[in-house]
Amino acid sequence: MNARTRRKHARYEDEGSRARNEAVSGDFFIPERVTGHENPNGDFAATLAGILRLHGSDHEIALDISGHLAGDYLSATTHFALPYVTWGLTDFSILFLRVDKVVDMTIVVSGRVTWIAAASKP
Repeated sequence: MNARTRRKHARYEDEGSRARNEAVSGDFFIPERVTGHENPNGDFAATLAGILRLHGSDHEIALDISGHLAGDYLSATTHFALPYVTWGLTDFSILFLRVDKVVDMTIVVSGRVTWIAAASKP
Protein backbone atom coordinates (compact mmCIF):
# COMPACT_ATOMS: atom_id res chain seq x y z
CA MET A 1 0.00 0.00 0.00
CA ASN A 2 1.57 3.32 -1.04
CA ALA A 3 1.30 6.61 0.90
CA ARG A 4 -1.52 7.95 -1.30
CA THR A 5 -3.60 4.78 -0.81
CA ARG A 6 -2.98 4.87 2.97
CA ARG A 7 -4.18 8.50 3.18
CA LYS A 8 -7.29 7.69 1.15
CA HIS A 9 -7.99 4.58 3.26
CA ALA A 10 -7.50 6.55 6.51
CA ARG A 11 -9.86 9.28 5.27
CA TYR A 12 -12.62 6.74 4.57
CA GLU A 13 -12.11 5.08 7.96
CA ASP A 14 -12.29 8.49 9.68
CA GLU A 15 -15.51 9.40 7.84
CA GLY A 16 -17.03 6.03 8.75
CA SER A 17 -16.06 6.42 12.40
CA ARG A 18 -17.60 9.89 12.53
CA ALA A 19 -20.89 8.64 11.04
CA ARG A 20 -21.01 5.69 13.48
CA ASN A 21 -20.26 7.97 16.44
CA GLU A 22 -23.02 10.39 15.46
CA ALA A 23 -25.49 7.52 15.02
CA VAL A 24 -24.82 6.05 18.47
CA SER A 25 -24.00 9.21 20.45
CA GLY A 26 -27.11 8.73 22.62
CA ASP A 27 -26.39 5.05 23.37
CA PHE A 28 -24.94 4.20 26.77
CA PHE A 29 -25.22 2.07 29.90
CA ILE A 30 -26.44 3.46 33.24
CA PRO A 31 -25.29 1.17 36.09
CA GLU A 32 -27.72 0.89 39.00
CA ARG A 33 -26.39 -1.85 41.30
CA VAL A 34 -23.69 -4.50 41.62
CA THR A 35 -23.95 -7.72 43.61
CA GLY A 36 -21.35 -10.43 43.87
CA HIS A 37 -18.39 -11.78 45.75
CA GLU A 38 -14.60 -11.76 45.56
CA ASN A 39 -12.42 -14.76 46.32
CA PRO A 40 -9.22 -14.31 48.37
CA ASN A 41 -7.10 -14.78 45.21
CA GLY A 42 -8.76 -11.74 43.55
CA ASP A 43 -11.13 -13.61 41.23
CA PHE A 44 -14.70 -12.37 41.39
CA ALA A 45 -18.17 -13.02 40.04
CA ALA A 46 -20.75 -10.25 39.99
CA THR A 47 -24.01 -9.15 38.46
CA LEU A 48 -24.14 -5.59 37.17
CA ALA A 49 -27.71 -4.40 36.68
CA GLY A 50 -28.76 -1.21 34.97
CA ILE A 51 -30.32 0.48 31.97
CA LEU A 52 -28.99 0.13 28.43
CA ARG A 53 -30.11 3.09 26.33
CA LEU A 54 -30.19 2.39 22.59
CA HIS A 55 -31.47 4.97 20.12
CA GLY A 56 -33.33 6.79 22.91
CA SER A 57 -35.12 3.73 24.36
CA ASP A 58 -34.25 2.35 27.80
CA HIS A 59 -33.91 -1.40 28.40
CA GLU A 60 -33.24 -3.08 31.74
CA ILE A 61 -30.34 -5.52 31.63
CA ALA A 62 -28.33 -7.59 34.10
CA LEU A 63 -24.81 -8.58 33.12
CA ASP A 64 -23.09 -11.57 34.71
CA ILE A 65 -19.44 -10.61 35.04
CA SER A 66 -16.39 -12.68 35.88
CA GLY A 67 -13.02 -11.14 36.46
CA HIS A 68 -9.90 -10.63 38.49
CA LEU A 69 -8.79 -7.75 40.71
CA ALA A 70 -5.11 -7.45 41.68
CA GLY A 71 -4.40 -4.25 43.57
CA ASP A 72 -5.75 -1.51 41.34
CA TYR A 73 -5.68 -3.56 38.10
CA LEU A 74 -9.01 -5.01 36.97
CA SER A 75 -9.85 -7.41 34.14
CA ALA A 76 -13.40 -8.58 33.51
CA THR A 77 -15.55 -10.36 30.93
CA THR A 78 -19.29 -10.54 30.29
CA HIS A 79 -21.40 -12.20 27.64
CA PHE A 80 -25.05 -11.44 26.86
CA ALA A 81 -27.65 -11.60 24.11
CA LEU A 82 -28.95 -8.30 22.74
CA PRO A 83 -32.44 -8.72 21.19
CA TYR A 84 -32.11 -5.64 18.98
CA VAL A 85 -35.24 -6.22 16.86
CA THR A 86 -37.45 -6.82 19.93
CA TRP A 87 -36.01 -3.60 21.36
CA GLY A 88 -37.10 -1.63 18.29
CA LEU A 89 -33.86 -1.39 16.32
CA THR A 90 -33.69 -1.99 12.57
CA ASP A 91 -33.96 -5.54 11.25
CA PHE A 92 -31.33 -5.76 8.51
CA SER A 93 -32.88 -8.78 6.78
CA ILE A 94 -33.67 -8.03 3.13
CA LEU A 95 -34.84 -10.19 0.24
CA PHE A 96 -32.57 -13.27 0.37
CA LEU A 97 -30.38 -12.05 3.24
CA ARG A 98 -31.63 -13.18 6.65
CA VAL A 99 -29.89 -12.12 9.85
CA ASP A 100 -30.47 -13.18 13.44
CA LYS A 101 -32.74 -10.96 15.49
CA VAL A 102 -30.45 -11.32 18.48
CA VAL A 103 -26.76 -10.38 18.63
CA ASP A 104 -24.45 -12.29 20.98
CA MET A 105 -22.16 -9.78 22.68
CA THR A 106 -18.94 -10.48 24.55
CA ILE A 107 -17.25 -7.58 26.31
CA VAL A 108 -13.71 -7.85 27.70
CA VAL A 109 -12.26 -4.95 29.68
CA SER A 110 -9.06 -4.32 31.58
CA GLY A 111 -7.45 -1.32 33.20
CA ARG A 112 -6.60 0.51 36.37
CA VAL A 113 -9.26 1.25 38.95
CA THR A 114 -9.30 4.60 40.74
CA TRP A 115 -10.81 4.06 44.17
CA ILE A 116 -12.96 6.90 45.49
CA ALA A 117 -13.65 7.13 49.20
CA ALA A 118 -17.34 6.73 50.07
CA ALA A 119 -19.02 9.97 51.12
CA SER A 120 -19.67 10.06 54.83
CA LYS A 121 -23.32 10.13 55.88
CA PRO A 122 -24.46 12.75 58.41
